[in-house]
Amino acid sequence: METGYLRRMWILVLVSCFQPGVDTSEPDSSTLDSEPPASLCTCDHVCGELICPRCGGCDDADPFVGPWCTEECNGVDDNCDGVVDEGVGTPYYVDADGDGYGKAGSVVLMCESAKGYSLEGGDCDDAEAAISPAATEVPGNGLDDDCDGVIDES
Repeated sequence: METGYLRRMWILVLVSCFQPGVDTSEPDSSTLDSEPPASLCTCDHVCGELICPRCGGCDDADPFVGPWCTEECNGVDDNCDGVVDEGVGTPYYVDADGDGYGKAGSVVLMCESAKGYSLEGGDCDDAEAAISPAATEVPGNGLDDDCDGVIDES
């Protein structure tokens, strides 16, 4: 009884895999590299959709590159404006003295960290490594050593 049931199930599975009138042969290789029909090519793209060469994408082979795409941190000009990775990234501060703190107002968006930049801002004297928000105030030296806006506080 169990064997008969399983045999009938296999027959149903096999029959459902074949549909009359459906061409299951390999596609014609002469059409694989051709431009899609005009009916599929509207130029109103969403990033990642079908790209038509006549729509003005700067990389027709990559559906994630075109004027309709948003720039990402990936070393590619995603939106085809001639600039790579513009307006995206993590804010870094220029850290000229290497103390781990950058000067306020010197923010640069970068996709990777680089020497001479810091994730921390607030350095009030970026030419002197001994002066930073992490420093201890030295009384009587006439400097704001800890960048808190107060000189020589006790």
